[in-house]
Amino acid sequence: EDGIRDYKVTGVQTCALPISDELRVTPLRALRAADAVALLASVRASAADAASPVVAAEPETNAVLMRGPVARLAPIAELLARLDDPAAKDLAPFEVVRTGDRAPSEIAAAAEAALTAVDPARRDRLRLVAFDENDAVFAKALFVRADAGLFPEVRAAIAEALAPKPAPAPDPAPPAPQP
Repeated sequence: EDGIRDYKVTGVQTCALPISDELRVTPLRALRAADAVALLASVRASAADAASPVVAAEPETNAVLMRGPVARLAPIAELLARLDDPAAKDLAPFEVVRTGDRAPSEIAAAAEAALTAVDPARRDRLRLVAFDENDAVFAKALFVRADAGLFPEVRAAIAEALAPKPAPAPDPAPPAPQP
């Protein structure tokens, strides 16, 4: 065995993949495949290496084609499923916020809590999709989609959640004992 498998992709085309690689086709319902691939490219952390997943749009069937190690494809497929939300199709396009060392899910929870505290119905006009995976290929990110009129408040809530919190003030020293 040479460590290579041939997969029939379309027609008579074949591609040789290392045995540890998988080829996945992820059909999308609401999100355009080209937009999904562009979103993934925006959170790419580094240049591709041999173990980096390869992602491409197939516009004819509105699917995302992915090839790479099985362990690296699973989080991408899960993210695509969460981004492909038919209920959000009328919202403005996604904006991507890189969160650095901060967990995107925590930023999303704090921003959503701030935005829906005043009006819980805002939840229907807002999508915050956290991608907490962080490896050599993809960076942590928060994918944000909202009504155009709500976006300024969403950006402010995310900025507030990302802002460094001041250190708590030390407890005041107890009064010195009186002699």
